[in-house]
Amino acid sequence: RRSLRQMDRDNHRLAALLTASSRLATAEHGRDAAVTAVRSALAISEACAAFVLVPGDAGRPPGLLVSAGADAEKLHETHGAAIDEVAELVLREGRPTLAGENEGVSACVGVPLPGEPEPLGALVVIHTEAGRTFEATQVDSLSMLASLASVSLRNAELHESQRNFFTHVTDILVTALDSHLGY
Repeated sequence: RRSLRQMDRDNHRLAALLTASSRLATAEHGRDAAVTAVRSALAISEACAAFVLVPGDAGRPPGLLVSAGADAEKLHETHGAAIDEVAELVLREGRPTLAGENEGVSACVGVPLPGEPEPLGALVVIHTEAGRTFEATQVDSLSMLASLASVSLRNAELHESQRNFFTHVTDILVTALDSHLGY
């Protein structure tokens, strides 16, 4: 029975990763990719809240990009110091970080959104129920999700850059044509 329960949890995580992969592959904007990442993180980890935080400006704490889960915004307000601490460590070290009980959070895990030369952000997931922890397989799945989300964020950024380039070229052509209308 224990093996069957574990197999069911593993199948559930795999299905959540596959769904996330297909949604991330079609994300047009970075925010869409981040929203998919936090929602999928909840499905994978069975946690109460998930957050994507991005590096803050020089000396400032990470900034919250998106969150998901029941009362996630409120949890970020009340447990923001613990969440920011994990995110800062993930962003600095560039590797997954687990934190135990702290400020009413029973367990917290952060994984980097890989980037070059430093992580693009951190995916942080928390449990607030007493006695809850994260299994190694959940952390591995969250790391895979973060990698997929990172690729999607980079693709969305490139698409946006491409759209801006074509808009700028069109403006230049229109200006050039307008200047020659008299001829």
